[in-house]
Amino acid sequence: MNCKYFIYDTAFLLGIFGNCTAQNDISLSGVVVIQNSKYATGKTEYVVGASIRSIASTPTTSDSKGEFTLVFSDRPPGDVARIIVARQGYELVNTKELEAASVIGRLSPLQAVMCKQGLLDENRMIYYNVSDHFIKEKYNSRLKMLLQKKGEQYNRVVDSLQSEMSRQIKSNEDALALLDEQRKAFEKQSQELSEKFAITNLDDKSLSYQRAFKAFGQGSIDQAIAILDSVDLEKRLTERSAVTFADKIS
Repeated sequence: MNCKYFIYDTAFLLGIFGNCTAQNDISLSGVVVIQNSKYATGKTEYVVGASIRSIASTPTTSDSKGEFTLVFSDRPPGDVARIIVARQGYELVNTKELEAASVIGRLSPLQAVMCKQGLLDENRMIYYNVSDHFIKEKYNSRLKMLLQKKGEQYNRVVDSLQSEMSRQIKSNEDALALLDEQRKAFEKQSQELSEKFAITNLDDKSLSYQRAFKAFGQGSIDQAIAILDSVDLEKRLTERSAVTFADKIS
């Protein structure tokens, strides 16, 4: 065999093999912000010096604008990475959101939201206490009226219960049972709302959502729920309109 051709053929095969096995580095950019900072002060506050790391990437830290870029090797675009964000004296707020959104190669920057250490649990407790006070106050007030078993206030509570729960009341026992059912429903909704507000960054939310948060903080839980229901309805209608438009042009 001609030695010259053997060397050329070998180099050619090695080049093909190298091209097949090598993968380009893929980056994942993001920013680390303080929860609700713009909502509270009018200006977004960034976390400087936060440590960001993930498997198969070089660890990095956030800069003066809270920005960072992780570079991944041997990870395909679209793969979901587990990102760990840490900073002394702070804790991560949007852990679940970060887990779902950390897609390698995504075009829009990833957002990590942090708050002071211990503030997350503190807010959960504050929001829970607000909702708990509202529920007990509303339930006890209505219970007192229903125990009268007659009168204008009694009739007003019965009418409200029938309207709010979309059920017919035929007796005082029905009214008491429906009131207790409403109390349990409010407890469940309030707990879910407390958790939602605790991990939400209001800086990214609409004015309607912020109004719901304000109403909740003032103890108007039913108003907060009504506002959020209208926001969800508006979102569903918008999504439905987009689907309908897409169907028309397809």
